Amino acid sequence: MHAVRNVLPLGRCTHTPNEFNYNVVRDVMRVISGNYADPNLDLNKVAKAVPISSAQLSRILNQSVGVTFRQLLRNTRIEEAKRLLASNLYSVKEVAALVGFADSHYFSRSFKALTGQSASEFRPRDAYSVNRVLMDHVTI
Repeated sequence: MHAVRNVLPLGRCTHTPNEFNYNVVRDVMRVISGNYADPNLDLNKVAKAVPISSAQLSRILNQSVGVTFRQLLRNTRIEEAKRLLASNLYSVKEVAALVGFADSHYFSRSFKALTGQSASEFRPRDAYSVNRVLMDHVTI
């Protein structure tokens, strides 16, 4: 690449890093979406799957998306937890484990911090509410 720049002294292309970052973020979201239930999922594992260095991945997420990897993973897990809680099929502790939280107390604190209500409060009280919440999460 440097040899080409020496031969053709063109200015640096401004859209390439953004396109690269977009692709990296898309790939990261794909990996997180497919593996959020793994309680051992971390920045290093996702970086290896993308593949990119963990330092570069962290920098891209912070600069391009404005979130840390941990925030992105936690938000993804909480969104899935909301869907599972709405189904009324699992206990709060089971939901925590299903979405990758090894510690149900940390799950409860995270859920409350992100949603403003406890996981128990989020759970619908009647069948109508369950159907309404489930339909809100259906993508067509």
